Amino acid sequence: MNKKTLMALAISSLAWIASASGQITLNNMCQFYQSQQSVIIQYTLDGMTAYDKNSIQAMWPVMLNGQDCVSLQRALIEEVTGKDDISDINQAINYFLYTDIEGNKHNLGKDCKLVEEASLNGQSVNISTRIIKLQDINSRFATFHIFYNDYYAGAAHGLFANDYLTYDMLLNKVVTLDQVVNDMNALRPIILDAITEQLGYTSENLFLPEDGLPPAPSSFYFEDGALHAVYQPYEIASFAQGSIDVTIYPYMVENKTNLIYPYGYMLMEASNFIDMY
Repeated sequence: MNKKTLMALAISSLAWIASASGQITLNNMCQFYQSQQSVIIQYTLDGMTAYDKNSIQAMWPVMLNGQDCVSLQRALIEEVTGKDDISDINQAINYFLYTDIEGNKHNLGKDCKLVEEASLNGQSVNISTRIIKLQDINSRFATFHIFYNDYYAGAAHGLFANDYLTYDMLLNKVVTLDQVVNDMNALRPIILDAITEQLGYTSENLFLPEDGLPPAPSSFYFEDGALHAVYQPYEIASFAQGSIDVTIYPYMVENKTNLIYPYGYMLMEASNFIDMY
């Protein structure tokens, strides 16, 4: 684990050691608002009492590299809420806290109320958790990790996912995979080789399209000079296999002409450095 990653982990840890909400300033160039909230809602569903427990931890970027980061904020809000018409983090948090696991809004009243953990008394509970944390930061970009965990009361197990957002602080934009990879079809066999070499899974252990190659990854990030391709549970593997996260090193693609854009190589290289913070 490099110094840059340790620093990001330290910042994230500081957020949860601090009070439930507050401001964090990093070197006068980066500011974050951190919030940690949880509610338990009791309500009536089909004539029966049901419970939802919704929890969120958010290390929210207020300023990065001395500038506002509105496009990043909007992307993170959409990650939390699934909506594109919410522009304020507090509104987004409230929307998540008071929405059931199916996306229906709770209306607090006589048959829908907040309760304490102690009142559950062993009752089955729907659980939704979202955690937004800073994973990495350097002079060019910041990476945020968004963890999802949803559990339907009575189910054998929950459903979880790990998503990532990379924000280019120089260009003030959220980086998309099509800005990094020029030829996704040429990258697919390289991803399969990486899965086999790094995780030991072959095509027989995976759920793949008819051509036997993994689709474009649902998420990605840069770390230690490489591109990480990320697949969620059930996308290409069983729940027991968890998230698939494999590393695409520059040497694996450097002989493939125009497979990665120069911008992609630049971001991979930038992930090696911590020359600003």
